[in-house]
Amino acid sequence: MKFRALLTVVIAAALAVGGVTTAAVAAPQDEVLASVNSERAKASLAPLRADAKMDAIAQEWANQMSRTGNFAHSTNEWRAARLASGWRLNGENIAYGYRTSAQVMSGWMNSPGHRENILRSGYTRMGVGYSSTGHYWVQIFAGYPADSTPPTPSLSATPTPKITGSPLVGKTLTAAPGTWGPAPVTLKYQWYAGGKAIAGATKKTHLVTSYDVGTRVTVKVTGSKSGYRSVAKTSAATAAVTTDIDATRVAGASRYASAIALSKSIPVRSGGVVYVASGVNYPDALSAGPAAAHDGAPLLLTKPGALPAGVATEIARRAPSSIVVVGGESAVSGAVVSSLERIAPVTRVSGSNRFETSRLIAEHAFGDGRVSAAYLATGNGFPDALSAGSAAGAQSAPIVLVKGSASSVDSATLGLLRQLDVDSAVLVGGTSVVSAGIQRSLASAGIPATRQAGSNRFTTSAAINEAAFASSATAFIATGYDFPDALAGSVLAATRNSPLFISQAACIPRAIVDRISESDVTDVVLLGGESVLSDAVFDLRACSK
Repeated sequence: MKFRALLTVVIAAALAVGGVTTAAVAAPQDEVLASVNSERAKASLAPLRADAKMDAIAQEWANQMSRTGNFAHSTNEWRAARLASGWRLNGENIAYGYRTSAQVMSGWMNSPGHRENILRSGYTRMGVGYSSTGHYWVQIFAGYPADSTPPTPSLSATPTPKITGSPLVGKTLTAAPGTWGPAPVTLKYQWYAGGKAIAGATKKTHLVTSYDVGTRVTVKVTGSKSGYRSVAKTSAATAAVTTDIDATRVAGASRYASAIALSKSIPVRSGGVVYVASGVNYPDALSAGPAAAHDGAPLLLTKPGALPAGVATEIARRAPSSIVVVGGESAVSGAVVSSLERIAPVTRVSGSNRFETSRLIAEHAFGDGRVSAAYLATGNGFPDALSAGSAAGAQSAPIVLVKGSASSVDSATLGLLRQLDVDSAVLVGGTSVVSAGIQRSLASAGIPATRQAGSNRFTTSAAINEAAFASSATAFIATGYDFPDALAGSVLAATRNSPLFISQAACIPRAIVDRISESDVTDVVLLGGESVLSDAVFDLRACSK
């Protein structure tokens, strides 16, 4: 028969009260603790608390016995050096040869000394160790006066807080905290949107903002009272926050189809004109948007080497008296021009580079009258000029591309501004894209220049449109990472005297959300499909940062 053995020891001492660390233990040890507390409950004794430090001590001794084969109690000095300070009584039960927690507990409870240890009223904590090699078991007990301190009572809160009100932008949500006791109780509130704390939302009510759109709102109510443990209760979530701004989407199967769809929204003028630019490269077309808006014309896009059939059909539907092709042969080939000439006479506007082409477009469209202002944007990127397209078009102002890194405005651009009798210039973007030197040189030439810029393309977009549109019922949104949709869309936006903002694909930048909210917008038109402006943008969800 397998030999089994049991030993017990009890030590008492008077020391200062110390701390405790509680942690879960492995399954056999956990079973022993549960069995001990079951036996103590039968004897009307308080349960022992699991103590991670005592578990480690017990396991260390079980491993020691298993390693040496020496079945013996640890010494009082050994335990005292390891136990947290503050114990007034400690003891130890050991055993070996028992394969299960049920077997070892039966052995201990049938041994008077071990049973006495397990049921000693002065103990408050216990650690358990077990080594499967030899099946060595260790119980270490300790009594801490601090454990007998009555627990601090908790506040009561019934029922769980509720939120009343409609989760709609501009509406107010109110927290119904329930009944807290014993009164009086101090209550604090924190509102959350999508599980994230809303900065500054610490009142009983919360005004729903555009930043909350698409999220579910909750409120956490925390009650506090001297002599009681604080209690926090969180409400159920609202339905997803919505906005009463209507959103629509204009999109085609391609950039060319999208431009066609936008053209259909621009009224047809008898004897009107149509602008055509490359849908592959942006430089020539950046200045074409305001020019087309000035002429009440759409801006349609073409492949460099062939005119898409749908574009030809749309131009024919509009029956223009003339067509303006923007850019040279590399941008819009002779074959495309030949196709266009079958519909209406064609005028090509092209310079030796993007900067000269930009100036020639401005001269072509705006040279017949006095221009109050002109927008100057870098020709080495498209985001800032895209945002300026509808602003310039709505003001019948040209966009002129410049070498933004130059130390001063070039003579050709200065000559154009004087030819157009421009009163002032608007520099689009920060000094890293249009230098301070250009601004100074314009001022020296008698053309005051203001700058509309932000920290990035999106805040710049907000700044441009804030300056151009005090308010607007409609706002257009296009991706800020590609140019075709915004190019064609800027014309429609300008004809409706509406801003065009650029956006991220997955959410709307906060600066844009703020500007839309401040402009009393009731309708938003997205330009492009879900691949460039997601459903989250359609729902007008603000970016988290």
